[in-house]
Parts: sequence; C-alpha cells; structure tokens
Amino acid sequence: MEQDTDQLLIGSLQQFGFDLQGKQIKYLQDIDGDILRLICFQFLEYMGSSVTLQSMKGQQKFRQSSKIFEEMKNLYNLRIDINSLLSPQKDDIRKILLAILQKLSMHEEAGENLNINVARLGVQSFDSFQDKEILLIDKDSLKKKLIICGNIQRTKQLIQENQKDDETFQKVLIQDQYGNEIEKIVPLEALEEEKTLEIKKEKIELIKDKGKRIDQEYSELIADIKNNYEKKEKLVEDFKRMPQSGNRQQYVKKITEIKKNYDKQKDEMESIVKDVKQIEDAIQYQQNVLHRHGTEFENLYNNNSKKNESLSKQIFKIYQEYRAIMDKTINNLRDIGAKKIETRNIEGKIAYLSQKHYDKSIEKLQQDIEEIKQENVQLQKNIK
Repeated sequence: MEQDTDQLLIGSLQQFGFDLQGKQIKYLQDIDGDILRLICFQFLEYMGSSVTLQSMKGQQKFRQSSKIFEEMKNLYNLRIDINSLLSPQKDDIRKILLAILQKLSMHEEAGENLNINVARLGVQSFDSFQDKEILLIDKDSLKKKLIICGNIQRTKQLIQENQKDDETFQKVLIQDQYGNEIEKIVPLEALEEEKTLEIKKEKIELIKDKGKRIDQEYSELIADIKNNYEKKEKLVEDFKRMPQSGNRQQYVKKITEIKKNYDKQKDEMESIVKDVKQIEDAIQYQQNVLHRHGTEFENLYNNNSKKNESLSKQIFKIYQEYRAIMDKTINNLRDIGAKKIETRNIEGKIAYLSQKHYDKSIEKLQQDIEEIKQENVQLQKNIK
C-alpha cells in the first residue's frame, strides 16, 4: 500500500513537469537530499519566490537549504526542520511532497498562476514567445499538437481550454491506473489532524492532572492553615486561663513545693530500695552460711561409722526441722518486705485518691490495708 502511494506521488511530480535530473525514481527512498532540494526550488520558483539555485557543496549547500527551509515554512507552514532537507527520511520526503502537490492542486483548480500549469505541460514561459508564433503542447497520452496563433490573449484562452481537457484526461488516467489509491492520500491529512488532536488531548489531560494536583495541594494547605489557626486559638485560651502576674509568685511557690516533695519522696524511695537490697543481701548471705553448715553436718553424719543409730536419727530429725523452719522464716521475711512495699504503694494511692475525693475507693483501700496488716501480724507470729 505504501509503495503504491509512493508511486502515485512520484507520478504526480512527473505530471506536473518537475525536473528530476533524468534519474529513474520509482520509490521515495530513491530521492536523496539534492533531488528533494531541487524539487523544492522548482516549486518555490513556480510560486514566485526569489530563491536562486546555486552551488550545492559545502557551506553553500547549508545556506541554500536554510533559504529553501525558510521559504517552505513561511509558504505552507510545514512542520519540518533543516535536517529534513539535508538528510531527509522517508517520512520527511512524503510530508514535503504531499504539501507541494496539494498546494499545486489548489492553484490548478483555482485557475491561478499560469506558469505552474504551463510548466506541468512541459511548455516554456510565455515571455519567450511573440505574437503569431507556434506553440506546441504535448498532452502525453493524447499526443496532439496544438498550434496557437494570434495575440497572447488568444493563446491564454486556448491554453485554459486545453488545461480543462487535460485535467479531465489526467483524472481518468489516474483512476484507470491506480483505482482508489488516490483516495488514500486524503486520509494522510486526516491522520495528521487526528495525531494533532491526540497530542492536544494529551496536553489537555496533563493540564487537567496538574490542575487537580494544584487543587489538592491548595486544599491541604488550607487544612494546615486551619489546624494551625485552631492550635493558636487554643494556646491563646490556655494563656488566658493561666495565672496573671499578681499570682505569679504563688504559682511559682507551688511548683517549687511540688518539686521539693517529689525530690524528698524520691530520696526516701531510693533509701528504701537501698535498705531492701541490703536486707536481701544479708538474708542471702545467712542462707548460704546455713546451707554450707547443713552440708557439712550431713557429710559428718553420713561418714561417721561409730554413730549411735537412735541418737543420730533424733539429731538428724531435729536438724531437718530446724532447716525447714529457717527456710520458712526466710520466705516469711521476704513476704513481709513485699507486703511493706505494697502497703506503701497503697498508702500513696490513698493520699492521691483522698485529694480527688474518691471516698468509696478510699474505704475499699482501707479495708485492703487492714487485711494486709492482719496478714503481717500473722506472718510475724509464725516467725516467732
């Protein structure tokens, strides 16, 4: 399909009378940069441009390409760059040829720019002819010679009539050769417009997304400002509720007393913890001593061969009872220490709750204290 379209474009160039330097061009890839620039130059010359064809080597080649690029861009607003003329790709060639052929077709349909129509038929400019000279026009497939005599005005009228016949012939010829392929050129413009619309849609979507992000950031910023304002209002209210300068000394004095009480309680707690640790160490030491003595006694009892069985049994029984009592006493002492700590914690809670006026809770705690005291008394009796 692309090859047929390319051949249609090349055939249209030949029908419009473009000079391709005698090269056999069948496909678009056969057109190099020099031929493409030559085609553009001829087109611009037909359109009345002042661009002149000079040397195509070195710096002149770049300058000439720049001039052609500017003229083509201004004339038809083509989306091409200078590289499209210096090192053209297939898509660049197709885009430029389509633009040129469409422009020529528009002038041909409007009957304007007689030089274009004459050039397409292979006739030189009328400036080289005089009145009553013979003008030969080759109509390709019709192969008919037209002799134009008289003044220039009559010649123009005959050429216009001949142009209409030639247009009809060209349409029939193209339809016979290519069928519906000519209709495939028109969708290329539709594809370009569709692609442009897609690009615009993508840009619009990007703008919408950016707008949504800005709205979201704006909403978050408003929420932060609102939260900060609420915090400020709360701090202002707290400041208003704070003691004023007249009661400042009293307020500071209360804080100082609270700190002193806290430090005092902290020192007491550290002293109690230290005492408990010393007692625990002493108990552990005495327990180790008793355990060592008991081990020595058991060794002596088991290794003495001259012992009295009945007396030894009595002594060993007394020893076991004594050891059991000692273990129980040590456990009781530890329980008493734990109960004292618990009692102190409860008393602290009572003092705290008494300030909060929790009467029912205080009564319950007092009952618990009485029960703990009774348990302590019972434990002390067991120790004795």
